[in-house]
Amino acid sequence: MSILGEGSFAVVFLGKDLQTQTSYAVKCLYKTGLTDHQLSLQLREASQLQTLADHPNIVKLYKTIQTRDCLFLVLERCRTDLFDAIMRHDGFAEPTARRLFAQLADAVAMSHSKRIYHRDLKPENVLVTYPGDIYAEQDLIVKLTDFGLATTDAVSTEFGCGSVRYMAPECLAGDAEWRRNAPAHIIKSLAAPVAYSPPANDVWSLGIILINLLTGKNPWVEPSAKDKHY
Repeated sequence: MSILGEGSFAVVFLGKDLQTQTSYAVKCLYKTGLTDHQLSLQLREASQLQTLADHPNIVKLYKTIQTRDCLFLVLERCRTDLFDAIMRHDGFAEPTARRLFAQLADAVAMSHSKRIYHRDLKPENVLVTYPGDIYAEQDLIVKLTDFGLATTDAVSTEFGCGSVRYMAPECLAGDAEWRRNAPAHIIKSLAAPVAYSPPANDVWSLGIILINLLTGKNPWVEPSAKDKHY
């Protein structure tokens, strides 16, 4: 099997059903060395995907397979991800950006209606597919994936969760490692938040993705006074 992608916690392989010749994305989550809590988080991702299975803009989970060392999620295979699509076009024209963003926003709204908050929304976690074999901008369909950091908590103290470029400022400002490394004058003027809102954090991330769709760029590296563009 060839590798479709690699992350901090998993590898995604290209798999094929030998009877039907249907291709799938097989996400391998390694279990070795994990605590019981970490193992439960892996199962939670599978459970959340099953809960959201009927939405056309959320990647479909077909099957879970457990071995002693791994949990495999057999997922719908898509053609590429939104990051690569944005780079290919250097941002989209407004009609296409509006259509793709509406699909993604609807997927997030559905997820939130089930009290599932993603916490790592970014173009790399949005897959892109299209009917047939010919790539056509007007036929692109986006599908939200990678719920590995998702939570059902509407209020969270797990600061620094997600990708900094897409993170809401209050989620970053409460992160202990970020505060240790930030300049003293910034920390002095920025009180550490007690908690943050994962659903609001998702909405912030959607706004950054919309900027990506329209411009092909990120507005800043991090949402803090350390970044001159913020």
